Amino acid sequence: MVGEAFFSSIATLCSLAQSTISDNLYIFNQTTLITGSAVSYAELMAHADAALNQFKLNTLAEFRRALLLIQLHTDAMFSTARGNADLYTYQLVSNITQADRIDFHSVPTMYGNCSCALNDYCQQQVYMYSNGNESTYEIKFPIPNVFIGCFVTQSVLQSTLECFFNKTCLNAVQAEISSAQSINVSVLDSNLARFSSEMFIGTLINALMVDRWAQTVQYSQYYVQCAPELCTYTFTARNNALYILTTVIGLIGGLKVILKGIGSLIYGLILYQMQPRITTNNRAGKFY
Repeated sequence: MVGEAFFSSIATLCSLAQSTISDNLYIFNQTTLITGSAVSYAELMAHADAALNQFKLNTLAEFRRALLLIQLHTDAMFSTARGNADLYTYQLVSNITQADRIDFHSVPTMYGNCSCALNDYCQQQVYMYSNGNESTYEIKFPIPNVFIGCFVTQSVLQSTLECFFNKTCLNAVQAEISSAQSINVSVLDSNLARFSSEMFIGTLINALMVDRWAQTVQYSQYYVQCAPELCTYTFTARNNALYILTTVIGLIGGLKVILKGIGSLIYGLILYQMQPRITTNNRAGKFY
């Protein structure tokens, strides 16, 4: 019962993460980049990085809201895995008919000295027993960092997948499982993932169980889609000796023309000032 609830919870969380990513990816693919003109490669990469980072933040925020909603609902319910309480009845099964009403009462589960009636975060280590249950309490070995508690989801988030990275541990667990179907589980390789074997499942969930985000931005396709009608460009180059020489000569030539014009103007003014002046005195008379 514990194993079934544990792995069913992990499968549900995986499915929730995958559907959340798919839904947000569909919305992201419907968005367009609108610019007044074709942008450079660096500008396009900056736009793409900003948009993708926002996509990741939005996706993670939506997933966390859904996970919180699940926890709020499950924490207020009776656990079908008998994690937070056991149901009892004083009626004899042999005396119960279909028309009878069965009255149950619940007894909070105790994990050591911790009661689920007072603390939702009570938990204990999961063990493998010699006969597959806890009736005789013949513990064979513990499953490292796998816990069971008042609520399955909370226990899963506080557990790790350490045993599944260890071949000895995984083989021992598989040997104790009685199943009509063959179970062949491969050992996880820590070298192929950025998450360590000791990392909490809750940490994996907070990363949407994504090991690596892969993104490809193709500037050539963007340019074809944009299809600009006019293209201008600038480039920066170091001036060589010939360019500097021709520039200086051009400046000198231009300066020579300017000085020649100014000299001619000054010379003309001087000649004008040196010309003799003829003064004529006119007297006005009054006639009768």
